This record gives sequence, structure tokens and C-alpha cells, in this order.
Amino acid sequence: MTVEAFFSAADTYRGTEQNGTRYTAVGGCLGLSHSKSIPIRLVSTPEELESLYQFRYQVYVEEMKRAQVYANHLTRRIEDPLDRGGYNFAAFQGDEVVGAVRVNFPRVSSIAYYESFLDMRWADRFRPSATSICTRLMVAPRLRRTSLAVRLAQVSYRFGLFNKIRYNFVDCDDCLTRFFAHLGYIFHQRAEHPEYGIGNVMRLDLLDRARLAQTRSPFLAILDEAVG
Repeated sequence: MTVEAFFSAADTYRGTEQNGTRYTAVGGCLGLSHSKSIPIRLVSTPEELESLYQFRYQVYVEEMKRAQVYANHLTRRIEDPLDRGGYNFAAFQGDEVVGAVRVNFPRVSSIAYYESFLDMRWADRFRPSATSICTRLMVAPRLRRTSLAVRLAQVSYRFGLFNKIRYNFVDCDDCLTRFFAHLGYIFHQRAEHPEYGIGNVMRLDLLDRARLAQTRSPFLAILDEAVG
């Protein structure tokens, strides 16, 4: 199913629940439900993209003090090569971006060093046609103890299902492995990111219902709805 088909029923997603150095911007735990009222949508207009890039700068540079290769300190924004072929989803309060996640499909765009960094060759016959990566998951400070991080992850999961993705790959620091494990991801390997240093590569089989049920993943209901 195409991106257009994915959003034909509704332009925003208001879904379900949950959530260092690399991902201090994600949050700490299962949180309050008031984030359900915050719409999440695919970013498409130049104005929305600019707001997203500035939001990244606020989080990575101004808050986390991260040295970002693609940070533009004059315009206070971060746009990187994966944006050219990626799908950026963002949560909005009014015109303000308060959360975001990016999805890339290697079958339609170059993911550069992420191919080897995430060891995506492991996917074998599913690569690249049925693989994806998620990056730039972050939430505004005031919403980090709400369900917004999980809702963003749910959007990326649903998007993968509708685009026939079997395996999704992410990387995270040690403090976030439990968050991703709860979603249904399993540890794949330790690897060194060129900007963030040593971290954990984790992978998700989107169709592994037994795993999702075992971890009580917030993805489970989405899978059952899609296949039911």
C-alpha cells in the first residue's frame, strides 16, 4: 500500500499508548494518556519540515549538547541525507512540533552507512524489499512522561505493515533497550554509530505475533486489526 493509501482514510493518527543520551528525548516510562489528543501526521509541507528540522536542533544541540554533523548553527536546524528519501512523522500541538520519528525504506532510497551499521544483510531474502529503519525518535521535554513516544512508534509500525515491511531496525543506548524490547524488538548486536558511539542494534519482526503477545506490545492490536 502506498503512502497516499495509508493516509486516505484520515490525515492524522491519534492512536494508543507508551516510551540516555541518544534518546534522552524519548522519555522514561509508560505515561499519562493526555497525549492521545495530540495528532500525529506525515510531514509534507515545506513549513512543517522546517519546523521539524528546528525541533531536532532544539533537542539534539540546545538540550542534549550533541555534536551533530548536519547541524546548521546559523539557521538552527538539522536536516540530513536520510530526509531526502525518508518519511517523517510528527506530533503537533497547534503549529508546534512536539514529537517526531522518521522511517526509511532501503528499497526506494539510500540509507548509506546504516545498511552495514545495522547489519541489515541479516534479513537475507527480505532485504531490501521488506526492510526499514526508524531514526530520529524524539519527544518534547514536557511530554516525555506521556504516551507520545509509544504513539509515534505505533505510527511507524502501522506504516511498515501497510507497506509490506517484515523487519525494522533501530539503534539505541543501553537505557532504551527495555523500551524497545517492550515494543517487541529483540537485541541484534552492539555497533558503533559514527555520531553517537557504541550502542545497541535492535530488530523487529512485524509479523511475529507470539513475540508481540509475550511482551504485551502496543503493536499487537494493530497487527490483529491488519490481519483480521
